[in-house]
Amino acid sequence: MSVPRPRRLRPPGDIVPRMTGGCRPRLVRDRHGVVLVEGDRTRAVAADVAAALARTLGEPGRPAGREGGARRDREVELAAGEGLASLAAAAPRASAVVVAGASGPPDAPPHVTYHPLALTDGGQGGMRVLDRLTSAWLRGATHLAVPAGERDWWARAPQLADWLARLGELVAANDAGALWELPTAPPPGPPKVFGIGLNKTGTTSLHQACELLGLRSFHWGGRAAFDGVLEAVRSGRRLLEPVGEEYDAYSDIETLAVRFDIADLQYPGSRFVLTVRDVDGWVDSRRRHVERNRRSREAGAYDGVNLHVDEDRWRRQWQTHVERVTRHFAGRDDLLVLDITAGQGWERLAPFLGHPVPSVPFPHGNADRKAPRPAPGATAGGSGGGSLVARARRRVARVVRPRRD
Repeated sequence: MSVPRPRRLRPPGDIVPRMTGGCRPRLVRDRHGVVLVEGDRTRAVAADVAAALARTLGEPGRPAGREGGARRDREVELAAGEGLASLAAAAPRASAVVVAGASGPPDAPPHVTYHPLALTDGGQGGMRVLDRLTSAWLRGATHLAVPAGERDWWARAPQLADWLARLGELVAANDAGALWELPTAPPPGPPKVFGIGLNKTGTTSLHQACELLGLRSFHWGGRAAFDGVLEAVRSGRRLLEPVGEEYDAYSDIETLAVRFDIADLQYPGSRFVLTVRDVDGWVDSRRRHVERNRRSREAGAYDGVNLHVDEDRWRRQWQTHVERVTRHFAGRDDLLVLDITAGQGWERLAPFLGHPVPSVPFPHGNADRKAPRPAPGATAGGSGGGSLVARARRRVARVVRPRRD
């Protein structure tokens, strides 16, 4: 059944429940003994298993209110032998095990493939670690091993701990660590066009160009889209499900743009457009954007958080993003680097997306808003029929443009 095409994004409350990383697998001691709590699930564990788990999860604490739900019958196995290799041997054949904070023991069982998972996060609230696990999971990882030596790993990677508690299942433990079985990854989604340039790089122009090519294009979407992508990662869903997968193209959603590698795995066959510009001009544009936000906030017309100028951080963000994109797509033909501010447009974008070059000028949305906005009812192109972009849009049958409300 086809999904109706909304013209505006659903409000944040209709996307998915907020998940803040406050949940983690933990041991609790009640009157019946030691209980393993995983989100809304609980399991009683044997004394020897509890002693092994305590090395990875910490000593049993007291129940916090009504902790857990119905007890499950599946027991946590005490892995025979010592070391991570013995722990990984508890996984079925043809398993791919992600090892947190390590590259895997040299004496790995022959049926296990190892993938390292760095627990460093760089101040991203634990999302960077969860992104790494998500990439490994989508590439076929079936289990996650957390070594006992990774002390307080749940504090360093709270989003990972939350994800495991709700979606994973602890299946084995020994003195070397604990082993979780990962859920089945979602099936791939249809190919899309992803604008993965950072904001203020011509993303509005790219969005308008996609519309002129007849694509259903989703642009920005406000905080709802920003948070929706994060919640998709936290809930193990495809990135676009909370935003709406009925569109053909997506742009100017920062949380989506920086997860181009996950989008690449979840939507195979997609095309990616990295919009770029002179870095100094980009920093200046971002600074002026913050200044406009501040003025709008004083007028009561802006309630967002983009109110701070940090040019050093912006430059680091730019360099990191461009380097990651370049490295990921090296040797491939499904990435287009497009500098709209330097005059690049239809001659590069249209063939890349499999369309003929339109006869209308390439759109230049926003243009940094250096000029004063025209009065209501007026157009940037003067009187009598509107701007070139507006006139071109009237020639396109399908136009979708979520507004920045």
